[in-house]
Amino acid sequence: MSTPLGCVAPVVVMDHDRRSSKRLQFRLKKMWDVLDRQPGSPVHPVSCAGSARPELLTVQLQDVLGPVGLTRPPRSKGDRLHTAVLDAPAPIVLWPRTGCAGGADCGDSCRGTAFLSALADQLSVLPPGDLPERIFELRKRAFGHDGPEPHWAAGLSFVWEDPRWFPDVPPLSRSPVG
Repeated sequence: MSTPLGCVAPVVVMDHDRRSSKRLQFRLKKMWDVLDRQPGSPVHPVSCAGSARPELLTVQLQDVLGPVGLTRPPRSKGDRLHTAVLDAPAPIVLWPRTGCAGGADCGDSCRGTAFLSALADQLSVLPPGDLPERIFELRKRAFGHDGPEPHWAAGLSFVWEDPRWFPDVPPLSRSPVG
């Protein structure tokens, strides 16, 4: 029997393009020096529509130290909202795998807005370094939920990039396949 992703270990999504950018990794290390001193993790919400100009959102998020919560999953491989957040660089990003299908006119009844509200309640009192374990607990709770409605944390996706946890991989001097 296979166990759902994220219910046996605190799975964290990692973006290989971000990992290979030395400039970005340096910036993330500096951000984590600040994040380690923060007592809580207030979630910075990004609405369904995000921004009409994704590059503006990227610039705005450069000063956000803490989790960035999105109300919806990526709509396609090149989703401009998710790309803008990952380019920021945001060290912690969360979104539901199912969520709002609407756009700018979605409003306060949006399922994604409820998701962000519940997420903020769970994460705001925890230091950023404790978030992978809390997300792990939430995923297990969501999997075991038997209510008529799905648990709000069902399908929770989580990017938590602390470069200090991943060793630098030196480039190979020769091809390993030759």
